[in-house]
Amino acid sequence: MKNKKMMVAILLVVGLVSLILIGKSYSAFAEVDKPVENNKVLRNEFAMYVQGVNGYEEYTEKSFPNKDMYSYNDTRSYCVDINNQEIEDLVTVNDDNTITIQSDKTVYCTFYFDLKTQ
Repeated sequence: MKNKKMMVAILLVVGLVSLILIGKSYSAFAEVDKPVENNKVLRNEFAMYVQGVNGYEEYTEKSFPNKDMYSYNDTRSYCVDINNQEIEDLVTVNDDNTITIQSDKTVYCTFYFDLKTQ
């Protein structure tokens, strides 16, 4: 009788430990497989300037500058983190002149667009 109770207790402990270990390994596996998010930048989250007759002027439209008239200036454009440290290689300019940023940090960006020469 004592052996039977001991055997049941051991089986219960082994079963609980197995469930705990399986749960932890599943959680770790789920963390590894999280997809990378690639979000387009919203217009109200950055400053944008376009080249005008007298230099660069703030662009306040809700859309990006027309791709037929303006081209993205990657030399002047920049992004900084919350400590005002410049961060490079975050920006991808899409065919429609919209911008995609890949970062796991909060960033603040200033974008410049130059007039295309005809």
